[in-house]
Amino acid sequence: MRIALLGSTESWYFHDLRRAATGHELTAVTFRDLASTIAAGGVQIDSVQANSGPVALHTADVLLVRTMPPGSLEQVVFRMDALGRL
Repeated sequence: MRIALLGSTESWYFHDLRRAATGHELTAVTFRDLASTIAAGGVQIDSVQANSGPVALHTADVLLVRTMPPGSLEQVVFRMDALGRL
């Protein structure tokens, strides 16, 4: 099972979930890494991580959302729209 976690990679809950998700693929993504693209099939939400490359969030079996950091109105609206699409 592919699990995507929207939250901090340095948090206690990420480390605890990594321990509990033995046998599953767990990927942590921050809201800052979210990006949207328009493709032939419509809008796609992905994560663009500098250190590990892109993560296709729409292919995850489970998306866990832990926290949403503060931001401008535009950032918060984009994040909520991205969550709605996912």
